[in-house]
Amino acid sequence: MYNQEKKMSFGKIIDYFIKMISKFFMEIWSVDRETRKKANVLRPHRPDFQLFLAMVFLLAAGLIVMFSISPQKALSYNALNGTNLPDSHYFILHLIKVGMALGSFVFMAIIRLDWIRRNTKTFFIIGLASCIVLFVFGVLKVSIVDCTNGACRWFKVPFIGGLQPAEFYKFGALLLLAAFIGMRYKEGKINDWFCTLFPVGLIVAIGALFIIVAQKDMGTGISFISIALTMLFVAKVNTRNMLMIVGACLIAGIIFTVGSPHRMERVFTYLSGSSNVSQDENSYHIKHAKIAIGSGGLFGVGLGNSVQATGYLPEVLNDSIFAVIGEMTGLVGSMLVVILYGWLLNRILRDSMKMSDIWMRLVAVGVFGWIGSHIFVNIGAMVGLIPLTGITLPLLSYGGTSLLVTCSVIGLVFNMSRYMQYDKSNKEVRIDEDSNSGRWLRRSRHTSSRSSFRN
Repeated sequence: MYNQEKKMSFGKIIDYFIKMISKFFMEIWSVDRETRKKANVLRPHRPDFQLFLAMVFLLAAGLIVMFSISPQKALSYNALNGTNLPDSHYFILHLIKVGMALGSFVFMAIIRLDWIRRNTKTFFIIGLASCIVLFVFGVLKVSIVDCTNGACRWFKVPFIGGLQPAEFYKFGALLLLAAFIGMRYKEGKINDWFCTLFPVGLIVAIGALFIIVAQKDMGTGISFISIALTMLFVAKVNTRNMLMIVGACLIAGIIFTVGSPHRMERVFTYLSGSSNVSQDENSYHIKHAKIAIGSGGLFGVGLGNSVQATGYLPEVLNDSIFAVIGEMTGLVGSMLVVILYGWLLNRILRDSMKMSDIWMRLVAVGVFGWIGSHIFVNIGAMVGLIPLTGITLPLLSYGGTSLLVTCSVIGLVFNMSRYMQYDKSNKEVRIDEDSNSGRWLRRSRHTSSRSSFRN
């Protein structure tokens, strides 16, 4: 009798969880007419597949590079640690993570946008809470936190590797800033310091506190600040206020740099240029990055023939991946990668200009600022245009949280591209016809009168 009651209660628990999961997925994906009317959402049409293709080509390029340098990386790791990793170790791990990233892209590409919008605060709170927990666990030296060179940036997750909370905070802040700035834009208070600019500055300051100060990650902090600046610029913050905001960011950047000895060393290394022949860590890294790019010449030394990947160049799978691409494929291969990135960013920017919903447009331009800043900082550091800072190259660097979240936000823009509008003359129209501003915040375009947004 007892066993029978136990089986019945267990069955009820399983049935309860099945119903809860079903309800969750129904809430995410089911779309009815009443919900569409309330959310003011256009009937979806064909998305921007060029955006998807640009992402896939970059992921494929990353897989080719990982396949080429995995043997050298495994060989150097085995020599240093006395292990016996197979040649394909890093390629297989990266392939698995690319698969997970594509899964996150598909999830964000088909999810209901009004569900995302309703849960914006939840995403932000999760990202903020994960950064707080990381900081506390880092101070307490809990083993689940991975601290390297005095910087605690990752949670150790079995079978997956490191999980970086800063990326989740960026995602939550992206959605929250888009919702808040979009609301103030509609109210005509975008240039109000008390109602708009100070609250935005508070969100940015919190991110800078946890990412740049606590986690000592200047590169990720720059990309986070770029998201906010891009949104404010597109939302038509006036020139005077914009200059003041940019000036405040520059002053904060100088303070963060001066207050950190290793950042100052990187700045001195950058300023000394090629005359720096010292063998400290910072000059060593940039020196070998330039050697890799320079030795590639026009067509490169060939896939699988990288010398720098055998242990000379630090962070060869992550921050220094562009230098290895330059070595193996030369100027031609490097320019091809830059062209692919230009294609990806161009599609994101074009799609954002065709969205009539201010929240969607701000999310899309925020993703543009996010990915664009990663590309500029990473490549600029590798070729010596800016001081060296650790940051991944989107879609190409060795898989992890950055790859997962980057594919997620691209999937979100892909999802939003279903709601772009076109007019019959195929001409872009000003969203504010009475505005004197010359910026490109434009009315989206629609395919027909039946498929237009109801404003």
